[in-house]
Amino acid sequence: LCFVAMGLNWCTSLRVAHHFASSIIEVPPLEAVSQTCHKAYNVTREERLRYTKCVESQLGQCNERLDRSKGMEDQRVKVVLMHNADVLKRAEEMSVQCSDSYATLRLALQDWTSNGGSIPMKSSNSLLNL
Repeated sequence: LCFVAMGLNWCTSLRVAHHFASSIIEVPPLEAVSQTCHKAYNVTREERLRYTKCVESQLGQCNERLDRSKGMEDQRVKVVLMHNADVLKRAEEMSVQCSDSYATLRLALQDWTSNGGSIPMKSSNSLLNL
């Protein structure tokens, strides 16, 4: 049993595994590995440059659309602001006119009553008799 354990230990050692792998798999020359690494590096660099140009182009288009949209929204807000200011101005004018009309009516009624005039008042009973 001890010999079996030693045999298995010898079969699984790194040196033996390396020897078997080397005999089955060919190791490429260092020059080929170096050239392949350089080619991969160059391809990666070119793809990075191409990707950067693409992103910059799309970002430029996106920024242009954003600027146009911002300008349109600014214009829309200005129109709404002017409309709201106009509505507010008309409401203030109507409020002033209403106050002036109330004051004029009150003064007219004061003059009327001070000159002996009477103001007819409707009672709840007179409303039922209509």
